[in-house]
Amino acid sequence: MNVEGNVPLVCFQTSNDPTMRQVYSKAVAPYESSFAGSHLDVMERVCTTDRYAFLSDRALIVTNAHRLKCATLRVPKAYMDVWLSLVIQKGSPYVGIFRHT
Repeated sequence: MNVEGNVPLVCFQTSNDPTMRQVYSKAVAPYESSFAGSHLDVMERVCTTDRYAFLSDRALIVTNAHRLKCATLRVPKAYMDVWLSLVIQKGSPYVGIFRHT
C-alpha cells in the first residue's frame, strides 16, 4: 500500500544503496499504479475488496469511518507500539513543554 507521501517507499526509490533501489524496482514499481492514493482510499478498499485489511492509527480510522459505505471492525489487542519524534527549533519557547527528563 502506498499512501501519498509515504516516506518508506521514497527511501527505497531514492536510496544510494543499489539493493534498496533493486527492491523498489522489482517489488514496488510494477505495482505502484494499483496503490491507493490516500488513507480514505485504502479504507474504502476494505469495504470493496475481499480479504483486505488496513492498519492505521485509531484517530485516522475514527475520523474517516463515517465516510465509508461499510462497517469496520477494530481487532481487539491488535496494536503496535509506535515511536514518534518531534523536531522544533533550538531556543523555541515550546522546548520546555516537550522536554522529557
